[in-house]
Amino acid sequence: MQKTDANSVVYNPLDVATLGEKYLRYRHDHKNEAVEFPVKKMRDKVYPLAGGEVMSIIARPGHMKTGLMMFWARQRANLLKKIDGRVAIYATWEQSVEELHSFYIAAEQKLSITKMAKSELTEDDFKRVMDATASRVSEPLFFIGHSMMRKTGRRPITTDTLGEAVENIQASGFVVDSLYVDYLQQIPPTNTKDGMVTAFSETMRELKNLALGLGIPVVAGVQASRDVEKTAETKTLPIPEMHHAQWTSNIEQSSDRVLSLVRPRRYRKDGEFFGAYRVEGHNQLLITVLKQKLGEGNLQEMVSFNPVFNRLNEAEGEVMEVKHE
Repeated sequence: MQKTDANSVVYNPLDVATLGEKYLRYRHDHKNEAVEFPVKKMRDKVYPLAGGEVMSIIARPGHMKTGLMMFWARQRANLLKKIDGRVAIYATWEQSVEELHSFYIAAEQKLSITKMAKSELTEDDFKRVMDATASRVSEPLFFIGHSMMRKTGRRPITTDTLGEAVENIQASGFVVDSLYVDYLQQIPPTNTKDGMVTAFSETMRELKNLALGLGIPVVAGVQASRDVEKTAETKTLPIPEMHHAQWTSNIEQSSDRVLSLVRPRRYRKDGEFFGAYRVEGHNQLLITVLKQKLGEGNLQEMVSFNPVFNRLNEAEGEVMEVKHE
């Protein structure tokens, strides 16, 4: 580990006052650049993300972790069209960039991603896809990941590689608005000799350092462990908590906001109750705010999210217009 100059971490009262004033003034002057949560009815509950902050979203596989983050990135990119030079970035270690593009187009055109995957689109729908693909060139949304068409395989993307990639985008003249990381446990750890928990806890710290170092908000998907499934067999609701984050022990310490997702229909039949909510189909998604720095936690909202079209219903997914001064 590189030795830190002790003097570089000491701040006298004048330093604190000067830097604190600069920070508060920047937050005030740039409040319209904060990244709002994309669910309209939760916007007064989930505080916007500012530069340097990290939100972790915990869920089991198949519970819309990727879907919600991709929806958020797409919504943010739509807003950034009105602001020259600002871009969002979606980094993936699981899907290829071509698959992500398919999710994007399916949501934009309200087409079934299942039919796209099975090549069952009509000729008219396929033309819509091609037209939307042509317009994708102007969308302010970058992808970081691997490509099936280039046939280069999955090259390891560590947090260092991720940080360098983001810096390269910035060096190209773009202002990075937000970074979406899908997902934590897929990032190759730098060191596993002390076990997976230590390794991925360090990866989580590195993501926080990246957010602080680059001055951007980071939204990180986090896979929940199978222990969540065990609670489904008891009277306890299978809602992921912070301690369910797989192979990590510092989600609470490294994150400014922590949310969890669960699809009640995976555990209850239609008409049954999942806590206070009646189960009504596969599109229900329960969002729980587990932690919010300087804000209220332990909040819940049930929303309607259609996985076939990768989008919330129009009312819940509406995002207020960004005002840029």
